[in-house]
Amino acid sequence: MLSGIRTAAGTWLGKIVLTVMFGFLIVSFAIWGIGDIFRGYGSNSLAAVGKSEIGIDAFRRAFQQRIFEIQQRSRSFTTEQARLIGLDRQVLNQMIGEAALNEKAGKLGLAMTTEETARLLAAIPAFRAPNGAFNRAAFDAYLREAGLTEGAFLEQQRLAMLRQQLGEAISGGYAAPQAMAEILHRYRAEERKISHVVVPGAIPSALPAPTPDQLKAVHEQRKGAFRAPEFRKFVALVLGPGEFAGEITVSDADLRQAYESGLASGRFGAPEKRRIEQIAFPTPAEAAAAAERLKSGLAWTALLEERKLTPSDVDLGVKTRSELVDRAVADAAFALAEGAISDPVQGAFGPVLIRVAAIEPGAAPDFAAMRETLLADVRASKVAGDRELRRKLDAVHDKIEELRSAGKSLQQISEELNRNLIVVEASDAGARGRGGELITGVPDAADVVKAVFQSDRGVDNEAIRTRENGYVWFEVLGVEPARERSFDEVKAAVEDVWRNDEAARLTTENANAFLKRLEAGETLEAIATELGGQIEVTANVTRNGNDAIGPSAAATAFALPPGRYAIAATGRGSDRMILRVDDITVPEFKPGDADSKALKIQLDSTLSGELLTHYVMGVQNDLGVSINERALASATGTQNLR
Repeated sequence: MLSGIRTAAGTWLGKIVLTVMFGFLIVSFAIWGIGDIFRGYGSNSLAAVGKSEIGIDAFRRAFQQRIFEIQQRSRSFTTEQARLIGLDRQVLNQMIGEAALNEKAGKLGLAMTTEETARLLAAIPAFRAPNGAFNRAAFDAYLREAGLTEGAFLEQQRLAMLRQQLGEAISGGYAAPQAMAEILHRYRAEERKISHVVVPGAIPSALPAPTPDQLKAVHEQRKGAFRAPEFRKFVALVLGPGEFAGEITVSDADLRQAYESGLASGRFGAPEKRRIEQIAFPTPAEAAAAAERLKSGLAWTALLEERKLTPSDVDLGVKTRSELVDRAVADAAFALAEGAISDPVQGAFGPVLIRVAAIEPGAAPDFAAMRETLLADVRASKVAGDRELRRKLDAVHDKIEELRSAGKSLQQISEELNRNLIVVEASDAGARGRGGELITGVPDAADVVKAVFQSDRGVDNEAIRTRENGYVWFEVLGVEPARERSFDEVKAAVEDVWRNDEAARLTTENANAFLKRLEAGETLEAIATELGGQIEVTANVTRNGNDAIGPSAAATAFALPPGRYAIAATGRGSDRMILRVDDITVPEFKPGDADSKALKIQLDSTLSGELLTHYVMGVQNDLGVSINERALASATGTQNLR
């Protein structure tokens, strides 16, 4: 339809017809009440906070960016899933809160010049070259990827910095009560000693064959699990900066610099680790005095005894440089030789002395073995920042868009420009083919397929921007609706489900029989002997479990009093375990040790965030908030689902 309108708009007669047609549509909307979409809002407004408005386009960008961030960790995450977990409302609420703080900052007279904002941004590591200078190419690449102009980006950052100033004034420096930290420590640090014996699970493949009626019952109960998903056929035209990579020269010096940078950041290889011990002091003077005594011959262990500390009290563990949160401590610790003791270091929590008890050297991969990987990475980085290549790519992009505006299909464009057209015969919403295999050949396939499933046949779609700053155009050629598979189609899969369910049921019944015998007074040792196994004893189990006791079994154990038995899953097929809690211990809370301090910082941050949240809610109530629900439904795609 859009391509037809584009074609019509190319003639003088078409322009007149379209002008008259849309004029009638606008008038009819006003007559028949469609104009209520806009009353009380701007034409592109989704919500209003006081005198500020949140635009539909701004919300869409923020919503899609949040989805993109999640997809970096879980590629199968879709827009529909985002709506189901309320991500759209979370994003909107965040934008409303930011708008409220922006207005409040303005009313309070908080200000920051564009020059000052630019100066602060120039110091951001992501925008700095290896020599420390501002990296204009990296900054421009970020703006292109974010779809922002330089002015819009600076304004965003200026407002963000003002919000940060206001937030710090409200909740900065908030400290949680020590008693609260102790209660949380006791909950998290509680440990249990657990004895358990494994009840071997029934083997699914060894079970007697199920009857047809049993299989049909499973199929009927779980038809949704055997349902065939919707498949779509589409074509894709791809344009990426990699096409111009051959024009980029990469020197050995470039590769060596990337190699050294990768080693330093821990991106590849095994970084150096150190066992670090740290003694904290109330004042710099006490730390300096202790350091002088150590230089004069006082042993480190003797200093620990004087200060009534044990080795475990001062042991920070085996850490890499990046694992140490306190930068001052990290720099000092990784500058020492093995066994050496530092001068006083002003850490984040006060003055400290540091001792390196042991060093585990890092393992660096051979430069020659990394050469091809480094070459690809450096070339991709140079391509992304090369303005001349970007102009060439943009020229091809503009030519493709020009041909699309002329009403040509992607098939016709690929033939005219001699570009390869990718045909995907069938893909489900998870970017998998009929056999469950991931589709190939399409960059950022998950994003492209998501857009394919939000489109339809005959729809003129916008190009998708890829992560490497390229483009993918697509057209939907066919839609095969989701359907329920017949029993005969999925009989083998149904039998697998039945066998696994039956094995779990039989094993649980067997375990319950043993549990009743234990509750009647029989010993766990006798049960273990009958099962041909042995009792396994695991100490120091926390609520998160460990290698021997997984999270599920740990949760069961932490719901039991000492001496009682329960059944839990092992995480290994249909096996079950019968477990008993033998002992409960709660490590002492020591406010001065590293873990307790880290817990206190986390708790302070959480409560500080809660305080700021309540403040923002109060500001919103004072300013007034209204949401255009119809615009929100349209922006998230739910309008078409109703």
